[in-house]
Amino acid sequence: MRLCERKFWLNTGLHYKNFAWQNGYAGFSVSSSKKEVVTIYIANQKEHHKTQTYKEEVLQFLKEYNIDYDESYLWS
Repeated sequence: MRLCERKFWLNTGLHYKNFAWQNGYAGFSVSSSKKEVVTIYIANQKEHHKTQTYKEEVLQFLKEYNIDYDESYLWS
């Protein structure tokens, strides 16, 4: 599915009528085999971010999965 098709679908959904992409964004998929891990992470996210900032977590993720990035574009 191309981005514009997905955006169109999101804009037509009941809960997403005002959906719009921000200037910078990223999307990552998660394997269904990790559903429980992700569910636990989301449930504990507030507590987790008391020990690691969002910025630290994003940088760790990018490095862990060898994703090339230019940090000057991440936080503008």
